[in-house]
Amino acid sequence: GLGILGVDVSPSMAAAAARALSGGSGAGEVRVGDALELPLESADQVDLVACLRFVYYFDAAARARLFDELHRVSKRYLLVRFKDGGTLAE
Repeated sequence: GLGILGVDVSPSMAAAAARALSGGSGAGEVRVGDALELPLESADQVDLVACLRFVYYFDAAARARLFDELHRVSKRYLLVRFKDGGTLAE
């Protein structure tokens, strides 16, 4: 019963995510956008923002900007996964 809004900076990845959604993974939409400037107005807040496996690419100042932006669009929860065993970058 949850709606999904995906955002990816890569048009090809956004298209792949949109295909997955239309294939039965959930109801929602995918937009092309930048995590530091999400394509949402503050009034369009969502219940959960999930940010997976790329936060560690940013330095401390950019992380602070990222978290501020994620907080801006989230009504309630923020789920952040910095890195996992399958991530190649050190």
